[in-house]
Amino acid sequence: MTGRADTRTVRWAATLLAAVTATTVLTAAPAHAETYSAYLRTAVVNLPLATEVRTGYDRSLFPH
Repeated sequence: MTGRADTRTVRWAATLLAAVTATTVLTAAPAHAETYSAYLRTAVVNLPLATEVRTGYDRSLFPH
């Protein structure tokens, strides 16, 4: 009986693995990024800038 139980377990695991693999392959779409091409200097100059926010900073909390 041990041989039949082992065979059933292997078949069950293989079926489960096949189902999970099929579901993952059929539902997952690859991510696509927008293409951008420019010289490095131009790309750096065009990076968005934000003002620095220093709320909550207290120099005395960082003793040296």
